[in-house]
Amino acid sequence: MPDKVKFYGKDGKLYALDELLPQDGITNALCVIDSTHHEIHAGCSYVVKGFTDLATNAVIDAQITTPDSTKISHLFAHFTTETEYQYYIYEGASIVTPGMAQTPRNRNRNYPDNSTVVVSTIENDTVVLADVDTPTVGAESIFPGITGAGKKAGGEERAEEEFVLKRNTIYCFRLVCISAGWADFEINWYEHTNLE
Repeated sequence: MPDKVKFYGKDGKLYALDELLPQDGITNALCVIDSTHHEIHAGCSYVVKGFTDLATNAVIDAQITTPDSTKISHLFAHFTTETEYQYYIYEGASIVTPGMAQTPRNRNRNYPDNSTVVVSTIENDTVVLADVDTPTVGAESIFPGITGAGKKAGGEERAEEEFVLKRNTIYCFRLVCISAGWADFEINWYEHTNLE
């Protein structure tokens, strides 16, 4: 049998590939997780989750402010509605009336809830009133859509596409109720500093 190929580890020692990469004990398949899952294990992944029951035309906004730092936030959004809703993510919104502060929870409960992103939620009876508290004039709608169909059917939407948010920027995640009913929302993100 030929000698195993060896690699230098970060500690300067030589290792065989099977010593560097974990393998399943039954099949010898490599054990890997994707980078988003890794961020949970690293204690860098956060979530704000909530629900509301809105009247027709009412709005809930999540006001999201990213820090002016070297940390970059990677966002995923998910929501489920009882009835028809429109949804938007606005980049470059403003905050005139801050909403109720939300505590971003670290998804690895062995780490503190120390996100650098600030999240608040605020409800209004109409889009016009919502734009007084969280103006979106001049903001860019980067993720608009509609979920649910008609007055009796709900819907679910998951932004599988990851948004890498700009630093020092205000985002508005807006749900507009088209037909009275509840909405359940989840805003997930992870934070890291680029190695480059």
